[in-house]
Amino acid sequence: MNNETYLGDGLYASICEWDDMQIKLRAPREESDHEVYLGPHELRELHRFVERNFKLKIIIEKQKEQ
Repeated sequence: MNNETYLGDGLYASICEWDDMQIKLRAPREESDHEVYLGPHELRELHRFVERNFKLKIIIEKQKEQ
């Protein structure tokens, strides 16, 4: 399951192949890719960072199964 989504500015996101509770962020470079993995804790902190610094209210809720 490596369906990457292009986020812009050379950044791609996908679900981590060995841990589906993490998001993999990848920035391709000539020498090698730069990768960062965000788990639940890091996502929560990123959410707080965005709300605090951009004065946005982000609501996260699970989608209903179809």
